[in-house]
Amino acid sequence: MDSTLDLSIEILNKKSDEQLIDARPHLRYLGQAEEPRACRIKGHIPGAKSVFFKNLIDENFCMKSPELLRKEFEKQEVKLDSDITVYCGSGVTASVDILALTLLGKFDVCKIYDGSWSEYGNIPAENIKYLELEKLKHK
Repeated sequence: MDSTLDLSIEILNKKSDEQLIDARPHLRYLGQAEEPRACRIKGHIPGAKSVFFKNLIDENFCMKSPELLRKEFEKQEVKLDSDITVYCGSGVTASVDILALTLLGKFDVCKIYDGSWSEYGNIPAENIKYLELEKLKHK
């Protein structure tokens, strides 16, 4: 098994209380917009919640207040007391969500899936089926 597949299995077989956050635009999360990089599939990692990174900054490109940041995560039903893995298209803009979580005092429970959608979205279809079966085995 290659490392891409290993990482993706780890993400899919996350602990039940761990959450995934997709920091990309909501239409990309839904699979209704084109990806800027070549990807085999559209959409999001199963179970991920959409918290678009630009919703965490204000019109001056500064982070919103902690109260507004908390509301943004709560609006997407993100439990701030659980472990969180954030991804985006390439692993860069997920850092904005990580910064917001850090400002909320959650640095110790969050991490970035640095392969992000450019890695996960390029898993061959036969491996996606394998990943789905592996996830079912581990429930």
